[in-house]
Amino acid sequence: MQLPRWMACLAALSGLAWAQRSPLPPDRLEKVRGVLDAVYRLEYKTAEERSREMMAQWPEDPAGYVYLARVFWQELLFAERALTLQRYSQPDFFSERPRYKAAMDPAAERRFRAASGEAIRRAREFAQRRPRDPAALYLLGAAYQNEASFQISLNNAWLTAVQAGNPAHRAHRRLLGLDASYGDARLVTGIYSYSAASIPWSIRWIALLLGYQGSKEKGREDLEAAASRGTIVAADAATVLVLVYCLEKRFELAIRKLEEMRRWYPENYLVDLDLAGLRLRLGEPAAAVALYQEALHRMDAGGGRRARIEKSIVCNYLGVAYRKMADLAQAEKWFRLALEGESSSARLELGKTLDLAGRRGEAIEQYQLVRQAPDQGNSHREAARCLSRPCREK
Repeated sequence: MQLPRWMACLAALSGLAWAQRSPLPPDRLEKVRGVLDAVYRLEYKTAEERSREMMAQWPEDPAGYVYLARVFWQELLFAERALTLQRYSQPDFFSERPRYKAAMDPAAERRFRAASGEAIRRAREFAQRRPRDPAALYLLGAAYQNEASFQISLNNAWLTAVQAGNPAHRAHRRLLGLDASYGDARLVTGIYSYSAASIPWSIRWIALLLGYQGSKEKGREDLEAAASRGTIVAADAATVLVLVYCLEKRFELAIRKLEEMRRWYPENYLVDLDLAGLRLRLGEPAAAVALYQEALHRMDAGGGRRARIEKSIVCNYLGVAYRKMADLAQAEKWFRLALEGESSSARLELGKTLDLAGRRGEAIEQYQLVRQAPDQGNSHREAARCLSRPCREK
């Protein structure tokens, strides 16, 4: 019998995954993979439905509840446009006062918190009844991992994340103690080890009190093991490795991982955006333009208000890429298209482009409009700088 396409993709992505032991029994493993496949294809409704099917089929098992919370967390990230490498690869990512702070929809946040709390409660009860059951330990760690990831990705609350992540780390360390071949457990241990070595000292003492110092090298090794040997988390581990490689400025390795993800999840245009951003960062604007155009093409198939918002942001990126190529006419065209949507930075970038084209009067008009709008990402300070002297930055 031929494997479903999503199962074949995950198997190939995880390399030796099928030869490794999974902490979940085969029926749960298949269902969980179906949820994660839908998440990576940005099909959140499908992912939610598949999670609820598990809840109905196995009401005493926490798997459905754990992955429902995972779906809600990922959907929150998507809604806040936080699922981008540009957001996570900033130098201040591990700082105590990062510039980024998501303005979450309160109803969506409550939905996640309720689902996460229920998942943790059920996973704890399940694990208490089965203290040496690999599935129980894995799901307990996954439930707490959802909470820790939420605190990091949307709240930048490292102290809370360390506290929430400790039970996840402890559960998956116990799982590895049962059998070191459970590659899926190495996602949590890898994230924790790398993060504990990276966060500020004012927070790191919590990790030290909990019994581990952290190591970037060990964290990276665990993540690479999870990516190559995980039966569930291979794609998750590959995604985290992209961030790690970018933080370490190993961009070619990051590109290799993203290209791998792009082959298996062609519907996920966010991968195109991350690849394009890296190409632009490496001084390859023509390659970035091609990837941004491909992302727009994929968005056109989706439609809806969210697609319009995302398209305006991609138009802004295209403007920047064309400006890097010194094609100011095309840059202006894409910035003006971005203004038709809700891209907050397009007007500022349009002003810079007009400055470069020698149209100072028109540029000043744009900077003044930026100053009249809400301040987003220090746009007022940047506009003031450009008002004081013409922009000469590509």
